[in-house]
Amino acid sequence: LALVMTGGEPQAALSRIGETLLACAIVLIVGHLPMPGQRGGTVRARLEAAGGAAHAYLAHVLSGSDDRAARWRLRREAYRTLAEARTAVALAAAELPALARHSAGADEIAAVLERLVDTTTACAVHLDDSGRLTPRHTERLAALRDELTERRERAGLRLPELPLAG
Repeated sequence: LALVMTGGEPQAALSRIGETLLACAIVLIVGHLPMPGQRGGTVRARLEAAGGAAHAYLAHVLSGSDDRAARWRLRREAYRTLAEARTAVALAAAELPALARHSAGADEIAAVLERLVDTTTACAVHLDDSGRLTPRHTERLAALRDELTERRERAGLRLPELPLAG
């Protein structure tokens, strides 16, 4: 731009400044333009998938099934979907405040889901060792289920109802 101005073409410099400002405006608008369905949609979808995986894992453990391979597969799936949900929550939190507010409370739900899956894993280990779950295990799972239900309702998130053994 300085070379154009020193070369004696001030109108070319003004034209170049106008084009640069237009390009900056386009980049800013398109870079922060919310895409249809993206307002917290990715976070909600990932949390719903994590909730579904946690539900399947918990239901399998509470059924008392001896199928360890299925239990391990369900545990891996639960932790994988939780990691994806955590990544989506972190990405949403880094966005502009106007977009980030659509995923408010999602981090708390992910934390409760993570504690639920961790507790389910502890129950699965106990089940492998002793062959049955104690009332202490089911009470802890019930408390986590209630906390998850409360946070889910506050955030307006659809997650499957979590089962508990009698």
